[in-house]
Amino acid sequence: MLNDIDEFIEKVRLEEINEVWLALPLSQEHTIYRFVRALRHDFVNLRLIPDTRSISLFNHSMTDVAGLATINLTTSPVSTLQMWPKMLFDRCFAATALFCLSPLLIAIAIAVKATSKGPVFFTQNRKGADAPRRSASISSARWPCIRKTRAT
Repeated sequence: MLNDIDEFIEKVRLEEINEVWLALPLSQEHTIYRFVRALRHDFVNLRLIPDTRSISLFNHSMTDVAGLATINLTTSPVSTLQMWPKMLFDRCFAATALFCLSPLLIAIAIAVKATSKGPVFFTQNRKGADAPRRSASISSARWPCIRKTRAT
């Protein structure tokens, strides 16, 4: 059992937990919103098993899970089954766009390499729905990146 909220949030992120259930009285509103704020940018379903006598305090949908009334604090608006057509369209559209734009992208890459000593692509880690991923884009900074500073 973890007693520190920050330690618990870190554990959720490290172990890539995708659903958290809170069993707190509604009088712990500050603690509930602290969880909501801490996990708002993570892909985590956060649920509360509420004291149903005070349900009017929330403006969220209700779900019945294993016979327990729960309030959905944050959930995905689209089910996994509904995501398949969108994922298929996204991938087909992206492949078509890359194919059509590849001559232009190759010309830009050659121009970047000819005018800069650095790499053609800039890469960084990004947060994704399923897992972190690497993202690449064409470099636009001069190489080496030197920041000129001045005293003001």
